[in-house]
Amino acid sequence: MPYSIISFIVMSITFIFIGWLIMNLHIQKVNSNENDFQYTIRFPDTFIKVCCSMFVFGIILFLLFFVMKFVLDGDVDIGCLIFAAIFAAIGLFATLYSYKWKLSVNGEQMELKRFLHSSKKITINEIERAIIENKEVENIQTSRVTLYVNGHKWIAIEDSMPNYIRLYNGLRRYGKLN
Repeated sequence: MPYSIISFIVMSITFIFIGWLIMNLHIQKVNSNENDFQYTIRFPDTFIKVCCSMFVFGIILFLLFFVMKFVLDGDVDIGCLIFAAIFAAIGLFATLYSYKWKLSVNGEQMELKRFLHSSKKITINEIERAIIENKEVENIQTSRVTLYVNGHKWIAIEDSMPNYIRLYNGLRRYGKLN
């Protein structure tokens, strides 16, 4: 029993520390020097905020269940603690992924940076084709541009991402849209 209490206390402190680190990450704001030839495409801010909220809610649940289980001797299963920890971990991973993911365009150069992957640079000439996919869901029109490099899908950019229009116009300017 004491071993499980110590492990949960360590896990709680670790979650709080990671949460503090995430909240202090510098959120990259839209650069005012961006133009049609130099810009960055990132996840929408609302997605990042939802992931952060999921992480924080998971930590709050974990601490609440922890207090109920070990301090108040409540009738809370370990499964509740595990659920809260997994919920917070998913929020943490999605938050880190969304902070690290970005597509930087600088003239004809594109660089994709992803979480846990090395960055990949290509030129606009390496894009074999770009396909626009339009769909309507519950009377809401959405669009997506899918880029193909070396015969494989390289990346898909949704219209909700910042600077989508600049990417679309740039691909049209270079004659890559089908």
